[in-house]
Amino acid sequence: MIPALDPSTGFLPCGRYPTSEKEIEERFVGCDELKASSTRAEIWAHWQAAARFLRDRVHVRAAWIGGSFVTAKPDPGNLDVVWILNAGSVDRLRPETMAEIEPFAQGEEGALAHGLLIDSYVMVWRPHAAPVSAEIHGDPYFAWRGY
Repeated sequence: MIPALDPSTGFLPCGRYPTSEKEIEERFVGCDELKASSTRAEIWAHWQAAARFLRDRVHVRAAWIGGSFVTAKPDPGNLDVVWILNAGSVDRLRPETMAEIEPFAQGEEGALAHGLLIDSYVMVWRPHAAPVSAEIHGDPYFAWRGY
């Protein structure tokens, strides 16, 4: 469940909140306070198109959505997302499919390439047992997980 925004900052309280696409849309696109936005509906449509595109090609385990889209800002410029992709699914991708999804791993630069108001990044998820410190350093998974 998405908690209330802090009335003094317009931001969510710090943390991660498991939710559904429907709840995100209701809270940040269709709610009374934000439905007059000139950008939110288009940004959300872009996110839905990106999610559909990726899900048709690779197993998306989850998506972490952030940035000004999940604030009280009336007209955010884009939506920030980290796509969490199943490593086994990524490992099986053909090179041409990998090339198709590559722009979704490049943030702002990728947004220009795919033409959507989505700054997106990719974290390839592999199950990890409790890692030892030496495994954490140099493994991009842990850096992305922290992001």
